[in-house]
Amino acid sequence: MKRYIVRRLLFGIVVVWFVSVIIFTVSRIGPDPALMIASPGADEAEMKAIHERFGLDKPWPVQYYIFLKRALQGDFGESVYYGLPVSEILVQRIPNSILLVGAAQLIALGIGVSAGLLGARRRGQWLDNLVRWFSLTGLSMPNFWIAMLMILVFSVTLKVLPTGGSGTFWHLLMPAFSLGWYFSAGYTRITYSSLFQVLNSEYIKLARVKGLSEFSVVAKHGLKNALIPIVTLAGMNLVIMVSSAVAIETVFSWPGVGLLMYHGAVYRDFNIAQGVVLLISVSMVGVNLLVDILYAYIDPRIRYQ
Repeated sequence: MKRYIVRRLLFGIVVVWFVSVIIFTVSRIGPDPALMIASPGADEAEMKAIHERFGLDKPWPVQYYIFLKRALQGDFGESVYYGLPVSEILVQRIPNSILLVGAAQLIALGIGVSAGLLGARRRGQWLDNLVRWFSLTGLSMPNFWIAMLMILVFSVTLKVLPTGGSGTFWHLLMPAFSLGWYFSAGYTRITYSSLFQVLNSEYIKLARVKGLSEFSVVAKHGLKNALIPIVTLAGMNLVIMVSSAVAIETVFSWPGVGLLMYHGAVYRDFNIAQGVVLLISVSMVGVNLLVDILYAYIDPRIRYQ
């Protein structure tokens, strides 16, 4: 297990480095970022000062070396749009994104696993058809459309929830549900298919023959062994939700990393874009490693050589 973890860590470092090269190169393609900072009609001296301030006057390899050296120390430079250190902005925004993604994940898992469990238990009945319809419609509706629909119903018509911002549970409710709705449909399908296969296994039939209660058979023996694909999907979705939250955070003005990524793209804030993308790539590598380690504890049949 230790050798496996070390190999995965080394592979993850290579992946993050490769991502850093790509985002660093892409962020410097197109118009000069200094044009976003300079005042209208700026002369050559002002443009030169801006280039020196952000290190844009140096050759590309030198710029990348400076960027990589600072990034390893947690310094992603100064934001062009906000005028503050990127690391300071990320520290302020990360807790909001963790709160939103965590709430959305709980909602998605609660709805998805429960619906998949009911569908697998009632295969061929009306409840099974209802679960299939839910998973299909859930995957077909974009989360930003759900967000705007919820604003129309609960904020504009009923006037019971705020349209945006943060600070209270009521500010969190609509963004979390809008973000988690799409992913709950995926959890429903994976829970349904995985649990259906497990419930038809020989050891489940043996447990029923022994006289165990149906709750014990499904919850203790069936669901536990059906968790591996669910855990895999949940781990991946934790990071995917951060990038998927761009639209949700923009619609609800939620001050998280997703809205920060949007501002980095719109205002050509290359330091913001680099910092956010690297943060997401490191999170992806870390979550994937954690999920692989959890496999061995969920299913004792799995052993890494």
